[in-house]
This record gives sequence, structure tokens and C-alpha cells, in this order.
Amino acid sequence: MPRVERSIYINRPIQEIWDYMTQVEKIPEWAAGVDKTVDISDTPIKVGTTFTNVYKLEGKQVTAPHLVTALEPPRRWELKIWYAAVAITTWHYESEGSGTKVWVTVDYSFGEKEQRAVDKELQFLKEVLETGKIPDASRRGKD
Repeated sequence: MPRVERSIYINRPIQEIWDYMTQVEKIPEWAAGVDKTVDISDTPIKVGTTFTNVYKLEGKQVTAPHLVTALEPPRRWELKIWYAAVAITTWHYESEGSGTKVWVTVDYSFGEKEQRAVDKELQFLKEVLETGKIPDASRRGKD
């Protein structure tokens, strides 16, 4: 299975990033194209938590169920995602100076468009966490 790996430095403490990102209801604030997160089985999340992200794709509503498969606070969490195929997404965090290096690996058959979406998501995450401002919905691929 092909792998996409990306990283970004965010000028925020590791625990703050962890706390924000593992509130899965906040995913639409930074994830490219995600309109909402629904059907969250547990809060706070734990291994076995499920939720669904809802996207709009070519004018149609598309859902992607997620399962939390690993959780190592505040260093790593892993998701199994069902979309057109199965993807495994792993978020890693490492303190670096006064901020945090965040990197994501996605094992999935991604084209160039999907790889750009991963890059955008990291930029949106950085923007939200460093400025406190949620990027405009049109920038995140939402109507």
C-alpha cells in the first residue's frame, strides 16, 4: 500500500495540540473538505472509538467512518478510515523547542490531488493552533 508522509512545525505545546486534535468534533475546523463529524461513540476518545466524517464531493454528501486503533497520549494516535478503500492514518507529535513537530503518515492509494489535500490539512491545523482562527470554509473546500 502506498504511503504519504508529511510534517509541519506548529508553535504550540505538544499537549495543547494533542488536546485539540483528539477532540474529533473539531476536525471540520481544520480538515480539508470535512463538513462535519457525526456519530462519535466516545468522548474523550479511546482505542475503539468510532466516528464519521461527512464530506461534500462533487455536490454529493459522502461519509467516511473512522475507528481509533491506537492511542499513545500525547505522542501518537492512529485511525482506520473507510472511504473508497481502507486508509490507515497515523498522527505523531514530538516536542521541539517551544513548539511541536506534527507529522502524519497515510497508507492508502493516493493520487496527487489527495496528497495536496494532506498538505492543506497540515497548514490549516497550524493556522488554527497558532492564530486561534478557523480558516474560511471556502479555503477548506467547503461550500
